[in-house]
Amino acid sequence: MRARNESAWLIPADQRRVNHALRESMRRYDETDEVDLVVVGCGAGGSTLMQRMARHGWKIVGFDAGPFWDPEQDWVSDEAGSHTLYWTEPRTIGGADPVPLGSNNSGRGVGGSMVHYAGYTPRLHPSDFATATNDGVGADWPLDYDDLDPYYRLIEQELPVAGQDWPWGRPHSYPQTAHPVGGNGEIFQRGAAALGIETRVGPVAISNGRFGHRPHCIYRGFCLQGCKVNA
Repeated sequence: MRARNESAWLIPADQRRVNHALRESMRRYDETDEVDLVVVGCGAGGSTLMQRMARHGWKIVGFDAGPFWDPEQDWVSDEAGSHTLYWTEPRTIGGADPVPLGSNNSGRGVGGSMVHYAGYTPRLHPSDFATATNDGVGADWPLDYDDLDPYYRLIEQELPVAGQDWPWGRPHSYPQTAHPVGGNGEIFQRGAAALGIETRVGPVAISNGRFGHRPHCIYRGFCLQGCKVNA
């Protein structure tokens, strides 16, 4: 697991600060330098692509409109004080008949929406790949669950994902056990049990305990406002 997520060990062992030296030591290029890849947007997709290709020796430049955030200094346990995390600029699909996408909250800064992401990481149900065939809506995917299954397993190990064994669709387990539920979750579970409905604690990409030098979750409850402890 460490070989796939060396970044978890790059965080300072005392866990009380961000390792700013990692930013300072990043490779930089002059405007006249030739590079292999330019990525616009350093969110979940862009950042991961850059990491993977850099491991293969590619020269990569990433552009992002927002800053590098420092959880210890920049994030607070207050919804109103966290609005600087949000990117709420209007978005429009172009073309002859432009379509406004409405308000959004996709994240501003390096990391994109991942900086205020609650971590929920479910797999698609096998039937989701063929909604046109099964339900007469949408379009069938050009691949099926079995095509993605090995990649689900790899990313769940790397993040890692914590959750209860999943009995629906294609039964599977997760690398780490589920986090404890809070009061609202317990009430929901009791109500579902009284109605004969089976429930599970959903999978989240939040380590249940120490993972490398990354701090563990303290159940602060402000995932959507940025994790101040950097878990």
